[in-house]
Amino acid sequence: MEFFNNLKIKTRLFFTMVLVSLILLALTFFTSEQIRNAVKTQIPVQIQTILSSEANKIGVAVLANEKVAEYLGRMSSTVQFLSWLAQAPDETELIEQWKQVLKTPVNGLLVKSEDYLANEIIEIAILDIDGETVFRMGTNGKDLPLTDLPYQRYITGKMRDAVETDGVYRSPVFFQQGEDEMRERIFFIFKPVISQRKKIGMVGIGVSLESLFENVPGSLATVGGKTSLISSEYSQNGFYLSHSEQENVLDPQRRIFLNSNEPELQDHAERIVNNRSGFHEFLTGDKANMLLAASPIPNSNWVILTSVDTQGMMGALNKAQNFSLFLIIFGLVVMTGITMVVITGVVNQIRGVSQGLEEISRGRGDLTKRLAIIGKDEVTEVSDRFNKFIGYIQRLLLQIQDVINRLSHMANGISNLTLQSNESIQNIFGNTQRITKATKDSAGTLESTAAAIEEISANSQLIAKRSNRAYEESVQNRLKATQGMEAVREASTTIKEIERAVGDSSRVLEELKNQSRKIGKIVLTITAISRQTNLLALNAAIEAARAGEQGKGFVVVAANVKKLAEQSAKAAEEIGALIGEIQHKTNKAVEEMSLGKDKVQEGVKIINQAGGYLDEIGMASESVNVQVQDISKSSVEQSKNIEAISLSIENLSITTKTTTKEVDGVLDSLKSQRDSIQDMAKITKHLSMVADEMNRMLAHFVLEAREVTESIISGKKSGKKSEEANEYNTSDAEVVESGDDASGENEGDDAAAHEAAVAASEKAKPEPAALKSKPGKGKK
Repeated sequence: MEFFNNLKIKTRLFFTMVLVSLILLALTFFTSEQIRNAVKTQIPVQIQTILSSEANKIGVAVLANEKVAEYLGRMSSTVQFLSWLAQAPDETELIEQWKQVLKTPVNGLLVKSEDYLANEIIEIAILDIDGETVFRMGTNGKDLPLTDLPYQRYITGKMRDAVETDGVYRSPVFFQQGEDEMRERIFFIFKPVISQRKKIGMVGIGVSLESLFENVPGSLATVGGKTSLISSEYSQNGFYLSHSEQENVLDPQRRIFLNSNEPELQDHAERIVNNRSGFHEFLTGDKANMLLAASPIPNSNWVILTSVDTQGMMGALNKAQNFSLFLIIFGLVVMTGITMVVITGVVNQIRGVSQGLEEISRGRGDLTKRLAIIGKDEVTEVSDRFNKFIGYIQRLLLQIQDVINRLSHMANGISNLTLQSNESIQNIFGNTQRITKATKDSAGTLESTAAAIEEISANSQLIAKRSNRAYEESVQNRLKATQGMEAVREASTTIKEIERAVGDSSRVLEELKNQSRKIGKIVLTITAISRQTNLLALNAAIEAARAGEQGKGFVVVAANVKKLAEQSAKAAEEIGALIGEIQHKTNKAVEEMSLGKDKVQEGVKIINQAGGYLDEIGMASESVNVQVQDISKSSVEQSKNIEAISLSIENLSITTKTTTKEVDGVLDSLKSQRDSIQDMAKITKHLSMVADEMNRMLAHFVLEAREVTESIISGKKSGKKSEEANEYNTSDAEVVESGDDASGENEGDDAAAHEAAVAASEKAKPEPAALKSKPGKGKK
């Protein structure tokens, strides 16, 4: 079987035709032999049937003649004629009158006509009680002599027995001189005439055996048989009553038991003569084809015998079978030739399809090629359907290529945005570090201010206790007040710088938040594209499965595209998760910066309040010499104010420490965000690698004409990177919005979207170049 499958289709079909022809020839020979045996079996049956039919006809004719004899015997004219003859044998005139009366009904039986029985009866005679013939009439009413009777020698004891028993007596067959001076074979049927239960005479009917048996040889001559009529009567046992050789008829020396001319019959003579049901049998030896068939005739002591040489019949059958065999062989040869011509045409068409497929699959898989469409047969339908399949795969791969290009473009845009976000975060990180340093410096300054305020508070207490020493110490208070004023101014300047840094950080974080939202929209677009790519890959796998064996390569491509689409979707989900985390941390950082900004503003307010207090202290110190006397009164109030300042500076110190901690938290968040952006950059790089890999896979197929592809590539290379990024940002924002609207409206209607995409790709792409066919033979 493997060897047979390795052969060419034409060779396999040729071997199949030869094998079928041999099987048909074998079946023909077998059928011919079966027919020959069936015919040889049916010949005896048919011949026996013909013999039985002819024997029955003769038997019916004999019985009918016996009925005629009975009718004549019971006829009133016959009875009255014999009665008058018995009463007055000397009344010749009366007897003649009765003879004339008898002639009318008797003559109706002897007139030659188309009636089968009328042609058989050739003589009617009436005998008296003593066996003397008193009335005799031949055919057509001719009177016959009452002397030289041909049956007289047979009417002896047999007639007397028939008369005594009131039965019917048939005489043996004998020759009688006919009207045309030719002897003919006849026999008589005698029937007693009864009147008042007494036999008064006899009626005899002469029947021509020639007429009775004349149709039998003709019936069997059609099958080439030689027919004989043989008697089984005691007095003529074995005599031929009819034979093809006239000298054998009624010749005692040539009976069937003694006929040396037909020695094959002597072995079956006894069986032929004495059989009562008929038989048929083939001879043996040299005459094995000779068939003997015999059938007894009812109502008689006769047997019909025929011998048929079946060789002639079988020879005709053999000739017919040989001629049929010749016709079959000739028909098989002609059919094989015609079939080979048709097969050659089909194989040539298949070879053309194979060559077209080879040109399509050669090199990089040129999907712009098409198979030639010639004719309207099944091969043409396969070519047409394959062209439609290739066209669909081409459109599908063009759509996939467009999706991959868009995916690559978006990946580049995400990479640029990631770089910008990384730079922004680096700036925010630097500003935050500066804010942290300034906050720490403010905390040190506040600690110095707190120490100074404590010292002022102690001095105020000393002023209250030592009012006498106020003048000397007022100089010191002025000095301390000046230092405190400078510290407060420095703290105020530092707090303002912190406020500006916090504002810058808040704006940068707000910008980062907006950029994160844009990245989130882009990730949604990538996810939508990945789902569409997955759907296209699924459709490609379905169409490739329909194509069967020829679409296996496209099944692999569809599976890889689906796998890459799933990876893209997964990467987009990871990016979305990271973007979400970045947005969460950015929002938290914005909140923390807002809280820090509020705290810094509160610290500025407190420091400004402390500066106002220090200004008052300075003014009091300048006028201390003038107001020495009021120092004691105002010492208590000044002590309270100093305590309030100390409390405010302590609160400002706590606020500054809190701000430092919050800024440290912002630094940690920025570090985490920077790590997330780096991970997103890696994922974007992997997505670009996936797109490049898909482009390399699609590079194995020629999807469009070369000049169109080169123009597209050159058009892509001519643009600048910055312009592409700007156009991408604008167009992608629109794509995301339209994609969101479309996904919201047409979710679950992917088939309609797929058909719209196919129609758009068909309008956008050029018509693929088909394989050129010979002029005038291509499909229009």
